[in-house]
Amino acid sequence: MELLIPLLIIAIVVLYIAAKTIRIVPQAAVLIIERLGKFDRVATSGLNVITPFLDRPRSVYWSGLRPGTIQIDLREQFTDLAPQPVITRDNVTIMVDSIIYWQITDPIKSVYEVNDLVGGIIQLTITAMRNVIGELDLDHALSSRDTINSRLRVKMRSFRLTPTSCFRSANRNSRSSRQR
Repeated sequence: MELLIPLLIIAIVVLYIAAKTIRIVPQAAVLIIERLGKFDRVATSGLNVITPFLDRPRSVYWSGLRPGTIQIDLREQFTDLAPQPVITRDNVTIMVDSIIYWQITDPIKSVYEVNDLVGGIIQLTITAMRNVIGELDLDHALSSRDTINSRLRVKMRSFRLTPTSCFRSANRNSRSSRQR
Protein backbone atom coordinates (compact mmCIF):
# COMPACT_ATOMS: atom_id res chain seq x y z
CA MET A 1 0.00 0.00 0.00
CA GLU A 2 2.89 2.34 0.76
CA LEU A 3 4.33 1.82 -2.73
CA LEU A 4 1.01 2.33 -4.49
CA ILE A 5 0.79 6.11 -3.96
CA PRO A 6 4.33 6.91 -5.23
CA LEU A 7 3.82 4.56 -8.21
CA LEU A 8 0.53 6.29 -9.01
CA ILE A 9 2.23 9.71 -8.88
CA ILE A 10 5.08 8.49 -11.11
CA ALA A 11 2.56 7.03 -13.59
CA ILE A 12 0.68 10.34 -13.77
CA VAL A 13 3.92 12.27 -14.35
CA VAL A 14 5.00 9.83 -17.10
CA LEU A 15 1.61 10.13 -18.82
CA TYR A 16 1.79 13.93 -18.65
CA ILE A 17 5.27 13.98 -20.21
CA ALA A 18 4.17 11.52 -22.91
CA ALA A 19 1.19 13.73 -23.75
CA LYS A 20 3.51 16.75 -24.06
CA THR A 21 5.97 14.79 -26.23
CA ILE A 22 3.65 13.39 -28.90
CA ARG A 23 1.81 15.75 -31.28
CA ILE A 24 -0.44 14.45 -34.05
CA VAL A 25 -0.84 17.00 -36.84
CA PRO A 26 -3.76 16.51 -39.27
CA GLN A 27 -3.41 16.40 -43.06
CA ALA A 28 -2.93 19.83 -44.77
CA ALA A 29 -1.86 21.49 -41.52
CA VAL A 30 1.48 22.28 -39.88
CA LEU A 31 2.77 23.38 -36.49
CA ILE A 32 5.59 25.87 -36.03
CA ILE A 33 7.82 24.46 -33.28
CA GLU A 34 9.91 26.85 -31.19
CA ARG A 35 12.73 25.76 -28.92
CA LEU A 36 13.17 28.14 -26.00
CA GLY A 37 11.27 30.87 -27.90
CA LYS A 38 13.25 30.62 -31.16
CA PHE A 39 12.12 28.93 -34.39
CA ASP A 40 13.29 25.32 -34.52
CA ARG A 41 11.31 23.43 -37.19
CA VAL A 42 7.98 22.85 -38.92
CA ALA A 43 6.00 19.83 -37.74
CA THR A 44 4.19 18.43 -40.77
CA SER A 45 1.23 16.05 -41.05
CA GLY A 46 1.41 12.88 -39.01
CA LEU A 47 3.06 11.89 -35.76
CA ASN A 48 5.62 14.36 -34.41
CA VAL A 49 7.82 14.04 -31.34
CA ILE A 50 8.84 17.21 -29.53
CA THR A 51 11.08 17.66 -26.53
CA PRO A 52 8.87 18.45 -23.54
CA PHE A 53 9.57 21.66 -21.61
CA LEU A 54 12.03 22.89 -24.30
CA ASP A 55 9.87 22.82 -27.44
CA ARG A 56 6.41 24.26 -27.82
CA PRO A 57 4.09 24.98 -30.76
CA ARG A 58 3.86 28.65 -31.75
CA SER A 59 0.42 30.25 -31.34
CA VAL A 60 -0.95 32.62 -33.97
CA TYR A 61 -3.34 35.48 -33.36
CA TRP A 62 -4.94 36.29 -36.72
CA SER A 63 -8.25 38.01 -37.41
CA GLY A 64 -11.12 35.58 -37.82
CA LEU A 65 -9.33 32.67 -36.15
CA ARG A 66 -9.67 31.41 -32.60
CA PRO A 67 -7.04 33.21 -30.50
CA GLY A 68 -4.05 31.05 -29.69
CA THR A 69 -4.51 28.65 -32.62
CA ILE A 70 -1.41 26.47 -33.05
CA GLN A 71 -2.29 24.62 -36.26
CA ILE A 72 -1.77 26.49 -39.53
CA ASP A 73 -4.14 25.35 -42.27
CA LEU A 74 -2.45 25.02 -45.68
CA ARG A 75 -5.66 24.55 -47.67
CA GLU A 76 -7.19 27.30 -49.78
CA GLN A 77 -9.43 29.45 -47.62
CA PHE A 78 -11.91 32.22 -48.26
CA THR A 79 -12.93 35.36 -46.47
CA ASP A 80 -16.25 37.04 -47.20
CA LEU A 81 -15.94 40.82 -47.00
CA ALA A 82 -18.77 43.09 -45.93
CA PRO A 83 -20.01 45.51 -48.61
CA GLN A 84 -17.50 48.32 -49.03
CA PRO A 85 -18.27 51.84 -50.30
CA VAL A 86 -16.18 52.64 -53.35
CA ILE A 87 -16.15 55.93 -55.29
CA THR A 88 -15.94 55.59 -59.08
CA ARG A 89 -14.14 57.98 -61.41
CA ASP A 90 -17.38 59.87 -62.12
CA ASN A 91 -17.85 60.49 -58.37
CA VAL A 92 -20.59 57.93 -57.70
CA THR A 93 -20.49 55.78 -54.57
CA ILE A 94 -21.22 52.10 -55.07
CA MET A 95 -21.29 49.30 -52.54
CA VAL A 96 -19.04 46.40 -53.57
CA ASP A 97 -19.45 42.97 -51.99
CA SER A 98 -16.51 40.62 -52.51
CA ILE A 99 -14.88 37.41 -51.41
CA ILE A 100 -11.15 36.69 -51.09
CA TYR A 101 -9.58 33.31 -51.78
CA TRP A 102 -6.12 32.82 -50.26
CA GLN A 103 -3.69 30.08 -49.37
CA ILE A 104 -0.59 29.90 -47.20
CA THR A 105 2.33 28.41 -49.11
CA ASP A 106 5.13 29.12 -46.61
CA PRO A 107 3.97 28.88 -42.99
CA ILE A 108 7.26 30.12 -41.52
CA LYS A 109 7.08 33.48 -43.27
CA SER A 110 3.34 33.81 -42.71
CA VAL A 111 3.91 33.58 -38.94
CA TYR A 112 7.15 35.53 -38.51
CA GLU A 113 6.94 38.25 -41.19
CA VAL A 114 3.37 39.50 -40.62
CA ASN A 115 1.65 40.22 -37.33
CA ASP A 116 -1.93 39.59 -38.53
CA LEU A 117 -1.90 37.75 -41.85
CA VAL A 118 -5.67 37.57 -42.40
CA GLY A 119 -6.19 41.22 -41.39
CA GLY A 120 -3.39 42.28 -43.75
CA ILE A 121 -4.90 40.34 -46.64
CA ILE A 122 -8.30 41.93 -46.03
CA GLN A 123 -6.96 45.48 -45.83
CA LEU A 124 -4.80 45.08 -48.94
CA THR A 125 -7.74 43.65 -50.86
CA ILE A 126 -10.04 46.51 -49.85
CA THR A 127 -7.38 49.07 -50.81
CA ALA A 128 -6.72 47.43 -54.17
CA MET A 129 -10.44 47.08 -54.88
CA ARG A 130 -11.05 50.77 -54.17
CA ASN A 131 -8.09 51.70 -56.35
CA VAL A 132 -9.18 49.57 -59.33
CA ILE A 133 -12.86 50.54 -59.22
CA GLY A 134 -11.95 54.19 -58.59
CA GLU A 135 -10.29 54.27 -62.02
CA LEU A 136 -13.53 53.18 -63.76
CA ASP A 137 -16.78 54.96 -64.62
CA LEU A 138 -19.99 53.67 -63.05
CA ASP A 139 -21.11 51.95 -66.25
CA HIS A 140 -17.77 50.19 -66.69
CA ALA A 141 -17.61 49.21 -63.01
CA LEU A 142 -21.03 47.54 -63.22
CA SER A 143 -20.47 45.77 -66.54
CA SER A 144 -16.83 44.66 -66.53
CA ARG A 145 -16.28 42.20 -63.69
CA ASP A 146 -13.65 40.29 -65.63
CA THR A 147 -11.57 43.46 -66.10
CA ILE A 148 -11.87 44.29 -62.40
CA ASN A 149 -10.90 40.73 -61.40
CA SER A 150 -7.85 40.65 -63.66
CA ARG A 151 -6.66 44.07 -62.42
CA LEU A 152 -7.18 43.00 -58.81
CA ARG A 153 -5.13 39.84 -59.37
CA VAL A 154 -2.29 41.88 -60.85
CA LYS A 155 -2.37 44.40 -58.00
CA MET A 156 -2.58 41.73 -55.29
CA ARG A 157 0.43 39.92 -56.73
CA SER A 158 2.37 43.17 -56.92
CA PHE A 159 1.75 43.90 -53.21
CA ARG A 160 4.16 41.79 -51.28
CA LEU A 161 2.39 41.39 -47.97
CA THR A 162 4.43 38.28 -47.63
CA PRO A 163 5.83 36.03 -50.33
CA THR A 164 4.11 33.15 -48.58
CA SER A 165 0.56 34.06 -49.41
CA CYS A 166 -1.06 33.44 -52.72
CA PHE A 167 -3.81 35.95 -53.30
CA ARG A 168 -6.81 35.65 -55.55
CA SER A 169 -9.55 38.15 -55.30
CA ALA A 170 -12.90 37.94 -56.99
CA ASN A 171 -15.58 40.57 -57.15
CA ARG A 172 -18.73 38.61 -56.33
CA ASN A 173 -21.56 41.08 -56.42
CA SER A 174 -21.83 44.82 -56.80
CA ARG A 175 -24.72 47.08 -55.99
CA SER A 176 -24.82 50.73 -56.87
CA SER A 177 -26.47 53.54 -55.08
CA ARG A 178 -26.13 57.16 -56.01
CA GLN A 179 -25.52 59.59 -53.19
CA ARG A 180 -26.98 63.03 -53.76
